Amino acid sequence: MPWLNVIANPDFGFTTTEAGGGYCWTVNSQKNPLTPWANDPVVDPPNEILYVRDRDDGVLLTATALPGDDSTGDFVARHGQGYSHFQRNVHGMELDLLQYVPVADSIKISRLTIRNRSGRARRFSVTAFVQWALGGNGSQPAPFVSTELDAETGALLASNHWREDFSQRVAFIDLRGAQTSHTGDRGEFLGRHGTVVAPLALSNDQPLAGTGPPVVQYLRILVKAAADAESIGQWNDILGTVQVQTPERSLDLLLNGWLLYQALCCRVWARTGYYQASGAYGFRDQLQDVMAVCISKPDVARKQIIRAAGRQFVEGDVQHWWLPPGGGGIRTRMTDDRLWLPYVLCHYLDVTNDHPVLDERQTFLVGEALKEGQDEAFFTPGNADEDGSVYEHCARAIDVSLDLGEHGLPLIGTGDWNDGMNRVGEKGKGESVWLGWFLVATIDAFAPLAEARGDAKRAAHWRKTAADVRVALDNGGWDGDWYRRGYYDDGTPLGSHLSQECRIDAIAQSWSVIAGGCDQQHAQSAMDSVDAMLIRRDDKVAPLFTPPFDHVENNPGYIKAYPPGIRENGGQYTHGSQWSIFALAKMGQGNRALELFSLINPINHSDSREAVERYKVEPYVACADV
Repeated sequence: MPWLNVIANPDFGFTTTEAGGGYCWTVNSQKNPLTPWANDPVVDPPNEILYVRDRDDGVLLTATALPGDDSTGDFVARHGQGYSHFQRNVHGMELDLLQYVPVADSIKISRLTIRNRSGRARRFSVTAFVQWALGGNGSQPAPFVSTELDAETGALLASNHWREDFSQRVAFIDLRGAQTSHTGDRGEFLGRHGTVVAPLALSNDQPLAGTGPPVVQYLRILVKAAADAESIGQWNDILGTVQVQTPERSLDLLLNGWLLYQALCCRVWARTGYYQASGAYGFRDQLQDVMAVCISKPDVARKQIIRAAGRQFVEGDVQHWWLPPGGGGIRTRMTDDRLWLPYVLCHYLDVTNDHPVLDERQTFLVGEALKEGQDEAFFTPGNADEDGSVYEHCARAIDVSLDLGEHGLPLIGTGDWNDGMNRVGEKGKGESVWLGWFLVATIDAFAPLAEARGDAKRAAHWRKTAADVRVALDNGGWDGDWYRRGYYDDGTPLGSHLSQECRIDAIAQSWSVIAGGCDQQHAQSAMDSVDAMLIRRDDKVAPLFTPPFDHVENNPGYIKAYPPGIRENGGQYTHGSQWSIFALAKMGQGNRALELFSLINPINHSDSREAVERYKVEPYVACADV
């Protein structure tokens, strides 16, 4: 399983593995990859290669382990915040490759340094190979990619004018203008039945004869670029804004670097990883992500709040996700998405006191409403004739989230936070205990803003609903030792001691504490139940709920299609599990919070060779699910 680094700025980025695989993109990592997203962690095929050839003996080498024999010579790969660094010592040569993205430019820079340690004069050539994508992931755009040489700069250009959103964009590859030959003919370069391991064109000393990319060749060593210090310095500034020091070294390593780097670089800017290339903005997803950067990058959080407000329909519901730049996405009956806008806004205001953001204006969306029995629809919405302040967008989101069910709890629709529970309330009667906690927490935070702006009647209505929901949570939501997860359309409890599967769900317990104001004995009992039933210390995992769905008569939704213990279906879905850490900390139980953090800390899953062989993934990245 490759170990990955995601390196990006707001408009451009690339992934790279420890062996040299990965891909790059601009604007949208799913719709506009420049080189192919392989989606193959076993083979990990490289699509961007720098070859170094000894012109005297014909030996062909790369600074990365791929392509070719990665067992030759001494090889070191380092993934850092804002860069990846590869070093190889072989055949009397030291190859040093630094790769990064400048702060403000849409370009991937590869800085190659070659040192001759053999004690004799040697001649080298350097050849760059790129396999273009220039089409959405999973498509086959190669026949439509055209290439040309830019006469003025010597750069080699590539474009695909037959695609919808990015037809006018041009990709390029350049070796500082020092290239001496080039070709766009893969057959010429690789040879018939040839591979990137041993290209035919590099088996002799003949110059390339073609007229376009993806291959360029030159005979000089690259000169150090000056932008790397700025790029790496940017991350030092961002990650150095807040530093904590605790007795737990692995905790410090994550909090002071990798967690924030992952949230901003991978989740907000790139919206991709090696295992999933989305390119989309999730309404709830990226709003949650920017909560982590409100202190270190408040401008990023502000932009995302305003961006999300612009994805709201006039009726108050929102796009569950959308793809830039066109804005195509899905309209759903999910019920929690819209509430994340006011909730995250309040957190942002608590950190920054940036109240002018409330008056920023965004146009509402218009689109065909979902028909009866229709759970979702993908389309590109239009712009309404109506716009509104960020405050109005938030207020309208709360206005349309107040419908309650038979037990006085919010309707779950086709999923609250857990998208996989899309059948629990598809008939319009299912209820969510977790959403009840989230609703009252949002109203508690946002109602004072409404009152301060003279919107007292609206705020009073919200507060009345929140008070009613609190009563319902400790009545119909309480199961005896913990809070239920909700109710199916037919009134069957979900997350109850009576349930054969999903007997207890962590997020309904943790948010009873995070939201505050509940029965304190209930909250303590709920978190004790989490500890007893959901913290598996021997396995070092904290599942989202237990037991997993498998044979239950009521159909909760597509979550049941996952094998038991996989992803949301009873695995450690880390995003939900971490809320238990927040709850324990808020209760003043710091030792228990630290124990749970340590349990899911990837560094602690990789502190020995045996642990690495079991865990198999990056020890510096918080996994989405385990």
